[in-house]
Amino acid sequence: MATSRNGTEAVRGSCFRGQINRPDLRQLLLERELSRLLSNGKIIKEDKNRKILAINTGPDSKVFVKLHREESPLERLKTAVLGSRAQRSHRKSELLDSRGLPGSASYGFIDIFDYEGRGSVHFSELLSDTETLAKTLATNPCSSPIKSASKLIATLHQQGLIHGDLKLTNLMVRGEKLYFVDLDGLRRSSSSRLRARDIARFLVALSEANTELSMTRSAFATYCQTLGIPEQALHERVIAIAKTFQKKHLTKYQRPPRPVL
Repeated sequence: MATSRNGTEAVRGSCFRGQINRPDLRQLLLERELSRLLSNGKIIKEDKNRKILAINTGPDSKVFVKLHREESPLERLKTAVLGSRAQRSHRKSELLDSRGLPGSASYGFIDIFDYEGRGSVHFSELLSDTETLAKTLATNPCSSPIKSASKLIATLHQQGLIHGDLKLTNLMVRGEKLYFVDLDGLRRSSSSRLRARDIARFLVALSEANTELSMTRSAFATYCQTLGIPEQALHERVIAIAKTFQKKHLTKYQRPPRPVL
């Protein structure tokens, strides 16, 4: 097996090929049929084009798995040009890690061409003893995790990255530490517009979780302070973007808008 520049090793089976950096997972893929390995996992979520599950790689070892099915010609074209969805997820996880930012470690990916049609699978760390920020605030609506999240988002932006979907379920909490998850929208950018969109999405998520207005205002203040910019420089733009999100959410989810700042 060849070793790639990023430390992963190429792996190939009868119906897949890819790169895996975790030896026990690589061995399981080579020893078992892919369909058997995935069918023994615990399904977390499933829809038409995606299955999310946890698989065991040992007595006390679990791996988080995302299976992406390629059904549309457009998705196959994107795969041909940009790499499969799993490969892109792997690259984004490595990008986040290269900036020293907390997230779920990527174990690699495989592209499949015989199991449930064409598709790809991304393997990553199953974050143990964590809960979503949404759940944390539902049980204990205090300002500490909100402040930590605001600082983390500002640090992400300082590193020239945009998350793209900063809802409360895409931030995981373990003790005092937070982790970014669901990196499908992660990209390199220093655009002030995209930064404003990121923090506006987070503030809207807080408001929809019935967070006190004083806390959302404090979150915005912490974000601006960490970035070293005056609140007035972003205030109007963030409110305008937040209203756009709220209008969409009212139509799609029937969530009535609440003030964010």
